[in-house]
Amino acid sequence: MQRRSMLAGLVLASTSSLIAGLVLAAPAGAVVSGHVAGYEAPPSALPTQTVSVTFTVPKIDCKKIPAGNFQAVLAGARLQSVSGNTGGGAVSVCSGPVVAYVPLIEITGVSIGSGITINAGDTVSVNASDGPSGATVTLIDGTQSQTASGPGGSVNAEDIGDIATNCVGSACTPVPKSSVTSYSAASINGTNIVIAGGVQQDLVDVAGGPEMTSSALKTKKTLNAFKVKWVSSCNNGSSRC
Repeated sequence: MQRRSMLAGLVLASTSSLIAGLVLAAPAGAVVSGHVAGYEAPPSALPTQTVSVTFTVPKIDCKKIPAGNFQAVLAGARLQSVSGNTGGGAVSVCSGPVVAYVPLIEITGVSIGSGITINAGDTVSVNASDGPSGATVTLIDGTQSQTASGPGGSVNAEDIGDIATNCVGSACTPVPKSSVTSYSAASINGTNIVIAGGVQQDLVDVAGGPEMTSSALKTKKTLNAFKVKWVSSCNNGSSRC
């Protein structure tokens, strides 16, 4: 059984590296399946990789989740690295029937405590960078802001969107039922998603069933906005799936 304490240190440890080869080899316009509902891009030739995005925190529904069960999903951005992922955002959590929105900042695999208060409907921005000179994440919610820094790593993929949590192999914590998450002002290495080589992804469970789907990019000129829609939860939070 998964407990809320599993959130600490594990949220960004979920990785879509299992499908990285498929993502980078996907034909133009294809939507691939993985642990992200949004977009994933390969690292650039620059020594330091950067990713940023703004999103609206969705409203989640936990009423039917039994006490002791656990569902969660991260909305935000992530820089994947073998030495530990860097990124952050807002984690929507069903701890049984109790709703929680948890701020997340992680530096090279280490979760940093945050006093930021996040609620459904808030506009949240996350900016992350990682490279040889170090890693930095800034999380902003209205007038609240927090920046954390630490040692850097070697980035192998960059993600923006809803990201599965607490993954072991291809099985992850089920996502909670939620309203649509709107993303805007997305940037990967200082450019838009298309120029950065971003590939559209849907978040699926271990059996390949869709839990959350992403839209095509919404703004033709800037190519930096999209939406994520909940489809189903692979179970009621009783186990990874």
